Amino acid sequence: MLDWDGLAIGDPAEDYATVAFPLLFRCGKDWRDIIPSESLGARIDLYVRAIALDSVIDALADWVECDVPEWIEQVRQRKHAEHVTHLAWYLERWG
Repeated sequence: MLDWDGLAIGDPAEDYATVAFPLLFRCGKDWRDIIPSESLGARIDLYVRAIALDSVIDALADWVECDVPEWIEQVRQRKHAEHVTHLAWYLERWG
C-alpha cells in the first residue's frame, strides 16, 4: 500500500497500526490477532493509541470547523457522537 500524499520511508509499525485500527475499533479485535509481530509490539501499541486519540480530537475539530448554516446541526450532532464514542473507547483501554 502506498500513501502518495505522505510518501516516505517510515516505521512499519505505524503502517500496521493504521491498517489495523478500523478492525480494532469497529470489531473489537486485538491487533495481535491481526498482526503477529512481537518485535514491533510496543511501537504498534503506541501508534494505535495515537490514532485513537487523534480520532477523539479530529471529531472536535470537524465540529468547530463546520460553517455551513444548513448543515451545522447535523454535522455537530454526528461529530459529537463520534467524539463521545472514540473517547469512551480510548478511556476503556488506556484510562
